[in-house]
Amino acid sequence: MKLLIPSKYIPKENQTSIYIVSGKEYCIVHQKGKIYVIDNICPHQGASLGLGDIKGDEIICPLHQWKFNFKTGTCSVEKYCVEKYEIQIVD
Repeated sequence: MKLLIPSKYIPKENQTSIYIVSGKEYCIVHQKGKIYVIDNICPHQGASLGLGDIKGDEIICPLHQWKFNFKTGTCSVEKYCVEKYEIQIVD
């Protein structure tokens, strides 16, 4: 099942946005013409990943600088990861 994302939530190139639906928060990343969506809440301390910086294929948690690969959901700290979602953009 794909997550439906309204086009107005798609950020500009090399930026992030936060999309909330039914109380669940998602971090949207736009990089090199592709859109990636992962959980917005860092599983470590609950920071918003959508407020982090993008470096390469990773988003840096603004609280403790942990690195999450937004293409896979994996984290630089092995036991933590976030869900990556398949999406469909809708108008």
